[in-house]
Amino acid sequence: MRSITAFFITVLLAFTAMHAMANSNTNPSGTWKISLVGPNGQTYYPEATVKENGSNLGGSYYSPTYDQTLELQDVRLESNNTLHFTVSTQGLTVAYAGNVEGNKLSGSARLDYQGQQYDAGFTAVREAQGGGLTGTWNSKTERQGQTGTATLILTAGSDGKISGTIEARRGPSEIKDGNLDDGVFTFSTEGQYQGYDYVANYRGLVEGDEIKGELIITAASVGQTRKFSWTAKKAD
Repeated sequence: MRSITAFFITVLLAFTAMHAMANSNTNPSGTWKISLVGPNGQTYYPEATVKENGSNLGGSYYSPTYDQTLELQDVRLESNNTLHFTVSTQGLTVAYAGNVEGNKLSGSARLDYQGQQYDAGFTAVREAQGGGLTGTWNSKTERQGQTGTATLILTAGSDGKISGTIEARRGPSEIKDGNLDDGVFTFSTEGQYQGYDYVANYRGLVEGDEIKGELIITAASVGQTRKFSWTAKKAD
């Protein structure tokens, strides 16, 4: 009897774990460009950037109307793919609740201003993958106790493709095969040093305004490969 009970408990735990995994497939991370119709009939266009913080969610909220950036509060994703987050400033609290469907978000927002409450509908579109990489990054490579620096300038297209240049002491190089997949950014450059052609492959985990990873340089003609620690921090 005990073995049968243990068997059913094991099956139940496995089913629960599978169910939790199925509900965790939706990732709400990214910058959501919101269109919110206020009680006065005016449309507002704030942006909410949702980020993973360990096992929790957090992020920031930008209001172009007041040119103000606020911290997101009570950020959570429910099992039915409903994303919740709240912002508060100067006596106004706005609590959003919307359904995530791919790169679209729609729902309602409860506005509470000095004790008066209003409900407003909103829609949002998530910025193309890699959009957060657009800008200038200060890059550092640790090589045998020495630090090499470079400037990485990235642009993410509307199709999600990432292009740009990296400029070091020897001059600028165009990046190739720029890609962001599940938070990991990869790209490569080609060059020549002391008469030998080489390929530099960069790979790093994007954590907000920082990238941490490695640089692998391969000179195929001489059969040499070297690996270095690589980091980058966003400058703007």
